[in-house]
Amino acid sequence: MTEVNSKETLPNNKVLRDILLLAAWSVVLFLIALTLKNYYLNGQPPLWDSLSYQQQTLRVLTNWLEGNWREASNDTWNSMFPGYLLTLSTSFLLFGFAPFSPYIVSAFFGAGCIIAVYLLSRELGAERRIVFAGVISFSLLPSFFYQNFLQTRNDFPVAFFLALGWVYLLRGIKNKEVRLAFLAGVLAGVGTLFKASTPGYVAWGILAFLALPEKHTQTNIKDRIKLSLVYIGGAVIACGWHYLPHLDQILSYYKKWGNAKKWIMSQYNLQSNWTDNFFYLKNIIFTHLGERVALGITFVGGVLFIRWLILRRSIVTRKEHKKDGSFLLLIFLAAILPLIFISWRESFSSLGDVPVLPLLAATGITLLSRISMGKTLPTFFLVTLLPICLVLSISNMQILEKQFSANDFEKFSHETLNIRKEFGLRKTPMMQVYSHPFYNIDTLSWHWLMNSGTDKGLVPRSVRHYPLMFPEEGEAIAKKLRRFPFLIISEFSGTAIQGEKFSTLNRLHTQINLALNDQGQYLKLRSINIEGGRFPIHFMLNKNYSTFRPIRTTTDHWVKWEEKVQYFASHPAKLIWRGTPIRKMESFQLIDRDNSTSAITLNLKQVLPDGRFEYQSDKVPPMTKLQTFIVTPESPDYLLPASKMDKRTLAFHKVETEVIKYD
Repeated sequence: MTEVNSKETLPNNKVLRDILLLAAWSVVLFLIALTLKNYYLNGQPPLWDSLSYQQQTLRVLTNWLEGNWREASNDTWNSMFPGYLLTLSTSFLLFGFAPFSPYIVSAFFGAGCIIAVYLLSRELGAERRIVFAGVISFSLLPSFFYQNFLQTRNDFPVAFFLALGWVYLLRGIKNKEVRLAFLAGVLAGVGTLFKASTPGYVAWGILAFLALPEKHTQTNIKDRIKLSLVYIGGAVIACGWHYLPHLDQILSYYKKWGNAKKWIMSQYNLQSNWTDNFFYLKNIIFTHLGERVALGITFVGGVLFIRWLILRRSIVTRKEHKKDGSFLLLIFLAAILPLIFISWRESFSSLGDVPVLPLLAATGITLLSRISMGKTLPTFFLVTLLPICLVLSISNMQILEKQFSANDFEKFSHETLNIRKEFGLRKTPMMQVYSHPFYNIDTLSWHWLMNSGTDKGLVPRSVRHYPLMFPEEGEAIAKKLRRFPFLIISEFSGTAIQGEKFSTLNRLHTQINLALNDQGQYLKLRSINIEGGRFPIHFMLNKNYSTFRPIRTTTDHWVKWEEKVQYFASHPAKLIWRGTPIRKMESFQLIDRDNSTSAITLNLKQVLPDGRFEYQSDKVPPMTKLQTFIVTPESPDYLLPASKMDKRTLAFHKVETEVIKYD
């Protein structure tokens, strides 16, 4: 076994103290973030991906709590990030359905990233005090602060697993410890359960480890192959059970977004030329660091580098630092190669570089430690500087939620929910035909799922699996929208109230609306004005929509006499009722609850092969609103207990209903 300098790389009392201080510092950042959230956002819903992750988690958790375990399990299994869903679900269970609950998860992984950068920098041989100061500075970057403590995305959790995985992999390489390499692979595999694209970031580091000459890895090729295979084995064991069965779904998802070039070019102002290859370099400088911080780092680094060049001949380089220098190149390649690859693949995202950001941070801190030759500012000065830096970080933080107004969101929510209740839409999906960060169906679903007083049976099914936006053609999108029973539209694009200019629904708004109008498929139910009358919204019901269902059935799937049935159809229709009657009967009635003289009679049409009876009505006129009927026998003689032991007045078993448009 190769001897290593345990005093420098393995945990000791000072390192443990630093980790505890970093954890305490993360708690301070989280409390500050909660204060900012309460002050600036005042209970506003989350945006974009944060909204999507929270909403999907709430759907799974709500189904699970209501006993729909099969649906909850299926949603989790079919998700591309089941690990993150389960983590967010745990937070909601522990801390309640409160707006701050999911942000505890983000803060946890934010703290994990800070500590992982610290440990990785130490593994690379950086001086402890410089690492501690560098990691605190990293945590104060406005982008890092915002993404980890005011958002609930899955990018930094993945970054945490990858960075910590490299800590253990480096220790495994130094000590030729197979167990540590296996643990590193397991961490990478767990990261894949949080974000399906994780293997694309991990693979390049392993390839670099295999390809670099021995002098840059301090390990012969035989040991490198063995450690790499063990690493891959750990990753496969951790995530292969989910990742491999869903590989086609994952590849299809990224292929779909690969076709969204117009969307991405508009969103990030890309030029479709060679300059796009520098997207991630510019993103790191201008988004993650900030222009002023980048200039400051360049200036300080330049001064220290010149000093190092002057003094380097008089410096005796320690043997272990020479070893760590080779690992510095490995970590740098593990961070930069994935960015080169996704740039070549034209996979651009403002957070696409986040999974390797801790690797770049550790590389930068270690380089700074080398060229500073152990020189640091006095501790008292650094402590004094900390609150100033914190204030500067907060003042320069771009809180995106502040840019958008949601003054009439409660009005929007209330009216939409009332319509869904009034027309018996229940869990049927709906869609808005414009794009806005707050006034959309996902935000409504999140709001209703978070509100304990809302009937969860009115929350629409997710539309994540509807391939609406591609290809980006107005008429094609309008044809796909015809499948929705309920649409929310406006004469104006969402950009009229600061909606996303890059969104397909806003860019093609006029074409989509014209195509919907030509189809003549929807009825306007009512309209409201939001944002000071600047944005009129119309609630539209599909002419083919209908509902016919018993409101309640027993646990053993019986519909009882005098049970309520809801019915709505905007067109003439014939009603079909299939079920096994408790006693043979030729007909029964549905009596209007509000008008006992009005009734629909269903007559026996046939007995099905499975023994159920099929009843049909005559022509039923169109309805203007959802009607409630009472299931009533033709004769009171049928209002009898089911048996001597069962006193319930049962009517039909395993009922199925159908509405057929009357021609």
